[in-house]
Parts: sequence; structure tokens; C-alpha cells
Amino acid sequence: MLALVERDGGHQARLPQTAAGPPVSDRRQWVLRLKTGGSRKQPYYIKLRDGEPLAFAGLWDRWHPPDGQPLETCTILTTTPNEVVQTIHDRMPVILPPSTYDLWLDPTIHEVERLQGVLVPYAAEEMIAYPVSTRVNNPAYDSPDCIAPAT
Repeated sequence: MLALVERDGGHQARLPQTAAGPPVSDRRQWVLRLKTGGSRKQPYYIKLRDGEPLAFAGLWDRWHPPDGQPLETCTILTTTPNEVVQTIHDRMPVILPPSTYDLWLDPTIHEVERLQGVLVPYAAEEMIAYPVSTRVNNPAYDSPDCIAPAT
């Protein structure tokens, strides 16, 4: 699996050897908050136009830090935003199209070059985003209207 990924400033970072693709759907919203001035942020609901779940490019690893206690960690890889997300945030998760699942999850791939085509912004024309109520910020408020368009 992917061993090195280029970070900001051209540095390379070693990444875990196990790929993951955490699915995200209407029940697990991907909500970004755009600063609108001061400390207030506007949440946005982002999804695929066809309503299918999203799968983010993720990595996980189990490793042993110097104190000897095993630690399981994970990360979701990000990329530059597409045209839908760029007005909301300066980056977005790498979203995996279904056609790339097998490639992403293949543990025999060690060449970064084979995966570069996956680590790109998702096609903007296949996504939509709209503002939702700030009620989505309250974990006690668990209702489908959290993702209804804000009025």
C-alpha cells in the first residue's frame, strides 16, 4: 500500500501500510462549516447528486510508540477542493469512486505512482452542497431535518 505521500511544502511523510475507505452517507453527514464573519460558522451538507454513499480515502495503522502501548490510528486523506467545495473550504477529503475501491484497498500496491490518479478532487458535477441549519452543531439534536436546506 501507499508508503509515502507528499505533504505541503514538498515534504514526504510515511503513511501506514493499510488502506481504508470509510463510507459516508445521509446518516453520517459530511458537514463543513464556513466562517461567515466573527466566530459564527455556516454548516453545509455535501453529498453526491445520485444519493449514493461517499467513500473517503483513509489509512489506518497499529503501531507501538516509545512508551510501548499499542496505538491504533487512522487518517482521512485530503486534496484541493473541487468547484463545489472551494467556496466552502480550502480542502476536501479524497472521495473514492466505486471503480477505484479495489485499487485503493489492494495491499500489494507499493508504488505511489499507481495511486496518484485516485488522490484528486472528486468530479464537481457529481456533487451538490447547500447550507443547513446550525442545529446540526448540537449532538443532542438528532433529526433528519438537520440536513434539510436552511431557510
